[in-house]
Amino acid sequence: MASATVYQCNSCGGFYRPIQADGMVYFHVCPDVKVIVGADVDAQGKTIVPATTQAIANPRNENVKIDATGKATVKAGDPNGFTVVTDPKILQPLGLG
Repeated sequence: MASATVYQCNSCGGFYRPIQADGMVYFHVCPDVKVIVGADVDAQGKTIVPATTQAIANPRNENVKIDATGKATVKAGDPNGFTVVTDPKILQPLGLG
């Protein structure tokens, strides 16, 4: 069962649920860049104007690491964290509310 809680990453702006529909725990990782303005393409799908992107200044990586002793840890120093999203005006268009 998926978590009803939705998070928005404060670094990249991505939305995610910490528990997925199949019960699997999700560990968020920011992409290298975020799209600021999408690319313009013609009717054949050829790029006319490329997308404008921006590097993620403080990317987060929640993936579990196993240390030499076998202990599972999450990457330390998670720079910006997340915000719990409860506004239906944000959640419904994303199919999350």
